[in-house]
Amino acid sequence: MNASTHQPYGRLWFHSWLVPLGLCGVLASSLPSAASAQDLRLVGTVGTNRAIVVLGDGKSRTLTVGQPRDGITLLSIDRNTATFATQGEKLTLTVGQTPTRLSSHAAQTLKLPAQPGGHYYANGQINGQNVQFLVDTGASTVSLDAQLAARLGIDFQKGRSITVNTANGQTQGWLITLPNLRVGELQQHNVSATIVQQPMPFALLGNSFLNHYRMTRDATSMVLEPR
Repeated sequence: MNASTHQPYGRLWFHSWLVPLGLCGVLASSLPSAASAQDLRLVGTVGTNRAIVVLGDGKSRTLTVGQPRDGITLLSIDRNTATFATQGEKLTLTVGQTPTRLSSHAAQTLKLPAQPGGHYYANGQINGQNVQFLVDTGASTVSLDAQLAARLGIDFQKGRSITVNTANGQTQGWLITLPNLRVGELQQHNVSATIVQQPMPFALLGNSFLNHYRMTRDATSMVLEPR
């Protein structure tokens, strides 16, 4: 199997690879981590982009909009309320409100078995429809081709039109936002994605999704868990 090559377009990176189609049936497994369900309490807001919260351990943390921490991402602030995402669930809290119990699946991890050539494959869903991904830590965003996007009902031509440089030359692309992306029990809302005109053998699970998680790898597997 030849080594992957990549070329940049602005902040976008796309890989070119050769992979045997016989690997298409690989499944990801979701495993509960040692952490259990915990409470979340909003104790204050700072401006329009930071919130001070307390989790079940009693320690306060300052969260910044868009930066995941301990499996929780602060989405927005409106005066004395803040909206959070925890593994795909959205909740809005008010300063001083009774602590809210987070779902136990917020502590889920995802384990992907290594395949020949060091590739990792994962079955997931975009907007509730099944998609098979190739994990690509060199891709800035989740990426899929126009044919798959059309099958999923994504009106990608309303996105921002770009030209993408790949190992096979230039191709047209569109930058969009996916309302929902799930892989196993891991789920994110409003995920940046690139649609490319050129056919691709797999959708790429890039860093616009992966960066929400802590990644560990060894010779046999990759594990993703909340930061």
